[in-house]
Amino acid sequence: MSEWEKLTPTDIWDDLWDIAEDANNRFGLVLAPRLQESGCRDALQTHRYEAVISKGDHVLVEFPADLHGFLLLLEQNAEGGFDLVAPSCLMQNNFLDGNLRRLPQYPPAPVQSIQLDSLGIVSVWAGIFDSLPPWDWLAGAEKDILSLDVKQLDEILKFAKDQNRATIWRSSYTVTAN
Repeated sequence: MSEWEKLTPTDIWDDLWDIAEDANNRFGLVLAPRLQESGCRDALQTHRYEAVISKGDHVLVEFPADLHGFLLLLEQNAEGGFDLVAPSCLMQNNFLDGNLRRLPQYPPAPVQSIQLDSLGIVSVWAGIFDSLPPWDWLAGAEKDILSLDVKQLDEILKFAKDQNRATIWRSSYTVTAN
């Protein structure tokens, strides 16, 4: 029996969370601009990162300027599952080039923003690396949002621990009924 077969996805997520730096004030959700309801200046202004979002709100995930490297963005969703958010159909180009970046990248992403429909606490883990390993499961990630299993989470954990110059952040937000 492999070591990862003894662990649960939550065990590995807890380890990923522990190696990450709290970055609630440096990256996270911003409300999607609504050009039809506000002026262009309002749509382009810098927003603070939201810790509490109302169900049905449209949001973007924002990464500040000055980050360089390939992004792995993971989410523990409100139902307790683990998803690979970047790279995915929402962020096919997951290279952060030092400029402000937002997800989804529309186009080519199929949506302009993310509508939050599930109530609860959502945790987000971001690793920015010089390169990414050639995992078979990662090769086709830009086509969909992958649900991660214990083996994939363990591969990410081991990879992240081996990186000397990586930026590893964590953040969370709560989706409420109002």
